[in-house]
Amino acid sequence: MSKAKAEVDQLLIYDPDKSRSTTHIFLSRPTPLEEKNLGRLFVICEIDSEEKINQEIINIIQQELKNHFYYSEETNVEAAFENALSKTNQALHHIISEGITNWLDKFNIIIAVIHGTRIYLAHIGRIHAFLIHRDKIIDIITKTSQPRAKINPLKIFSNIIEGNVNPGDQLLFCTTSLLDYFSQEKLKRVISNTLPSDSTKELEKILLEANAATSFGAIVSKLVPTPEKLPEQKDISRRPSDTALSSSYTPPQASMQDLRSQEEKTSEYLSPSVFPKFFKSIKKSFSVLGSIYRKKVLKKGPKRSLPDSSYYSPEKKIKKPKPGKNYLKNIFNYLSKGIKWLAQGLASLFWALFNLFRKPKTIKNKLKEIPEKTESKIHSGIFRFRRLPKKAQKTLIIALIILFIFATSIVYLGWQNDNKLSAEREAEIIRQIQDLTFEAGAALSYEDERGAKELLGQARDLLAQLPNKSKEEKATYSELETGIEKEYQKTLHVVNVDNPILKKDFSELENYSPVSSLVQAGDFAYLINANNNIYEIDLTRNEVITIENNLTDIGQFQKMVQETTSTVLLYDNNPGMVELNKNTGVLTPLTIDFPQENMNVQDLAVYRSRFYYLDSQSNQIYRHQRGTVGFGPSTAWIRDPDLNIQDGVSLVIDGSIYLLKSNGQLLELFQGYEQDFSLDIIDPALSSAEKVWTSEDSNYIYILDNQNKRLVQFDKQGNLVNQYFSDQFNDLKDFSVDEDNSKAFLLASSKLFEITINL
Repeated sequence: MSKAKAEVDQLLIYDPDKSRSTTHIFLSRPTPLEEKNLGRLFVICEIDSEEKINQEIINIIQQELKNHFYYSEETNVEAAFENALSKTNQALHHIISEGITNWLDKFNIIIAVIHGTRIYLAHIGRIHAFLIHRDKIIDIITKTSQPRAKINPLKIFSNIIEGNVNPGDQLLFCTTSLLDYFSQEKLKRVISNTLPSDSTKELEKILLEANAATSFGAIVSKLVPTPEKLPEQKDISRRPSDTALSSSYTPPQASMQDLRSQEEKTSEYLSPSVFPKFFKSIKKSFSVLGSIYRKKVLKKGPKRSLPDSSYYSPEKKIKKPKPGKNYLKNIFNYLSKGIKWLAQGLASLFWALFNLFRKPKTIKNKLKEIPEKTESKIHSGIFRFRRLPKKAQKTLIIALIILFIFATSIVYLGWQNDNKLSAEREAEIIRQIQDLTFEAGAALSYEDERGAKELLGQARDLLAQLPNKSKEEKATYSELETGIEKEYQKTLHVVNVDNPILKKDFSELENYSPVSSLVQAGDFAYLINANNNIYEIDLTRNEVITIENNLTDIGQFQKMVQETTSTVLLYDNNPGMVELNKNTGVLTPLTIDFPQENMNVQDLAVYRSRFYYLDSQSNQIYRHQRGTVGFGPSTAWIRDPDLNIQDGVSLVIDGSIYLLKSNGQLLELFQGYEQDFSLDIIDPALSSAEKVWTSEDSNYIYILDNQNKRLVQFDKQGNLVNQYFSDQFNDLKDFSVDEDNSKAFLLASSKLFEITINL
């Protein structure tokens, strides 16, 4: 767990004589040991009435929580919190059993505990809890709770929400009245990047001018990282994955403290001492006295000594090299000369360029002379080389080769050093990957999947910078990659359907012909076969009957769509329209006046007695009003002249028209114009698609993807919900959804499958 401490401040504007509600805030003041073991306890409460009994109820809640949380025998934070809530439930139940119940339906409260980077909270009613993470503000309770139900007097606090927060994140618990004066965006701006005390002062300054009958309550908390331990207290041998948040490198501040300490010790050792000078003075005094005694008493000359010399060594005889053994020496001589010539040549080049640009007027003439001078220098060099003895030529060539190898090695070593990560940088990258992976997990717990994907993408980019050669490096790399992949898999929402229910394999029928275009309603499904007949399957008994087509002068059936509970519409390429009565099995031609003869109808839809079809050839969606024996004249529905739908493959209507393109793009169209709408980017990408389905009563949009053998489910905000995948989904052609029974039916080649969907 990351080392973090919660800084907290409160805002309470409440006049007991004037306020329309009773508002109270409690911030616990635990001892350092209590805070370390169990964290900090907060309560913000509001009862929407002015009765005096409210204060007593709130006081009982506060005392019960404080006494039973910090004095609990439980050492686990969650267990201690549950125990405190249970005891509080018992105390409140005692009050309720005495007939004091008017406050229950007006009761709003949040009880929260922050321990490190872990938060636990229980809530009732309309108190809000916001998490401010980076540049986003998230309503925790809205995202994690169900609509308020009637309070059970026996279990007032029955649910606990828990999750992770990051160092630097801020939490805001507040009454609903605060949101009447501040938008969420403004609250984020006021609270972000400031201390809780500054935030509450800023809010209070504005709210003091509000109506005195309105009470306001808020708790602002910021998680501040606590200092790391000193380096000597850390176990640097542990692997980076042993903890998700602590780093394996020495903090810079701790290193500076060690350096200063070492410098002080060294300066003590190196500082001049009085004792050496003292002994040197005594020695010099004795030397002077001895010299006087020698001259005056012994009548001898002064004692001579050798002059001081820092370096003195006896002369050594230098051995002369034997003839024929100086070949290597000559190579190094030529090598040194080559380096000297190269340095002189570079210096001359820079000097020439300097003189050239110093006199701009002569640049043109100088440039003209460069080819001639270069050629002359080359010929001169070749001439001088040829005049050298053969042995000298060989030696010079070898020297140049060695010089080239030496220069190349220097460049390579420099490049290698520039690209090699230092141990500190490698540890920093590992820590950043772990932090990003942890933050992605926290974002997923608050349903921020797009933010989680961004964080995991950053973690993958950093992972690519780490070395992956040695056994230890591969182990670290694999462990970090596994952690990233584990969180990433949560964003995919893949539901593997290992054994979809096979309703019918039509290829087993006598006189079978290929099937297409599925329509399902209730216990029956209908499919078109290649013989222009219709298969009707009873989904409860899996029995199939064939509805014979006795109509003449019609084309081949292409598409089919359900019109009402008892009728299905079929389009043939004559072109024409036919009605199937599901109750009688009778096919009836319908009159329709298509706008043109040559059409490419991709899909059909019916919405409130209007018939729509997508004609990709004319880049248009046409609409007809349904009549008794047919359809009225066509109306072009697309109004936007710049809208291109020629690659459209399917459409469905719920008030807006959702149009699916062959590349997997889904457009939302309203009144003939494209709306601002897009689907989540998913993995694997939705690069091809066959059909889209939704309904006016559904909260979801479904897309069939034959290429990846899946049915993809989105909500109507474009967020990915689930991907239903099976290896048996080969050659997916069509599908239908029965949300009333949480089922979907998929036509794969000649097989009709049933799967369960999650709503």
